[in-house]
Amino acid sequence: MNDKFTVHSRYSTARTVKWIDMERGIFEVSGVSEFIRVAPNMIDFEGGPMLMVGEEFYGYGTIASLQQVIQKTGEYAKVLVSVDYNAKTAKDVGDSLKETTK
Repeated sequence: MNDKFTVHSRYSTARTVKWIDMERGIFEVSGVSEFIRVAPNMIDFEGGPMLMVGEEFYGYGTIASLQQVIQKTGEYAKVLVSVDYNAKTAKDVGDSLKETTK
């Protein structure tokens, strides 16, 4: 399980996806973006990714909620994403948490 990986906008701009709370399913998506569009249950970085509640989140499960943390500081944007894990991720997280408590 990766705790950090990079995705790219359609303009090849890097976006970092970081798992910040494995137990609760919280991820941070951040990167340079001239703007982000915000609507109820949707946040869209310039050129992507567009994040929507109910949509699949990189194979981990479905997006349960979005929180806009920083819209723009200079050109940097950050969003917290809460994910309802799919069965495989839930098992992997459970196994990982068991290993850390041994």
